[in-house]
Amino acid sequence: MSVAVGLLFTAGVEAGTQLTDTGADFSNAAQGTNGYQYGIYSSGYGVTGTFSTSTMGVSGAGWEGNDIFQTPYIGQYEYDPGASTNDPAVREYTIGSDSQTDYSGEVEIKGDFYAINPSETTSGFITVNGVNLFSEDVAQSGDTDFDVFAAVVPGSTIDFGVNDNGNNGLGDATGMEATVTEVPEPLAGVTLGAVALLCLASRRGKKAER
Repeated sequence: MSVAVGLLFTAGVEAGTQLTDTGADFSNAAQGTNGYQYGIYSSGYGVTGTFSTSTMGVSGAGWEGNDIFQTPYIGQYEYDPGASTNDPAVREYTIGSDSQTDYSGEVEIKGDFYAINPSETTSGFITVNGVNLFSEDVAQSGDTDFDVFAAVVPGSTIDFGVNDNGNNGLGDATGMEATVTEVPEPLAGVTLGAVALLCLASRRGKKAER
């Protein structure tokens, strides 16, 4: 009986809809395109702060700031924090902006950070609505995976950022790829169906005991 209930729950849960892919939805056309803005935390090294795009402009295939060596820099898959200011490079996605889905509920934020130029250590972080949910040093080889969940509403912000761990200069290039996907809730009918099956099994069990 427990198997039947489990199958019923599984069959009634729809697959989650992907809201965004950081690489596929990247654009250097204009800030806000596909729900993304490219900037920094102006408070300097850290995993939370005041997000700002005021110093960022388009350069070639990406966005760059006004620090030395044209940093911070954010490309389709690359981050370079501020070389002298240590300002983290931050890509911010806003739920429901620029014709994005107006979604309320839980999302799964999944992906990985990886070293492009591993001469210095960096750390990657995920911050949602100003609350840091993930922060970890990026592996010098291989991937540093993340898989976090958060409740969001239209207007919620999801920030993907890279810190240079206080290392001034170059050698901080870090890659990142991520998706944000809706986490579906079980259908109401599934719950009712499961309860009905459990009740039926209980009645049959009692009859068998007689």
